[in-house]
Formats: sequence, C-alpha cells, structure tokens
Amino acid sequence: SGAAAVSVVLLALSFVLLLFVSWVSTRGQRHAQ
Repeated sequence: SGAAAVSVVLLALSFVLLLFVSWVSTRGQRHAQ
C-alpha cells in the first residue's frame, strides 16, 4: 500500500516537473524572440 502510494506520488511529481520544464522553455523562447 505504502509503496503504491509513493510510486503514484513520484509519477505525479515527474509529470508536473515535465510540464513545468516545457512551460519554462516555451516562455524562454518567446522572450528570446
């Protein structure tokens, strides 16, 4: 039970991190132009 919850949390964190990185890169490119 605990391991499953931890894996779900890690998956959610990695997904949020990916969204954040893509948003920052898009914002940086827009600022560069």
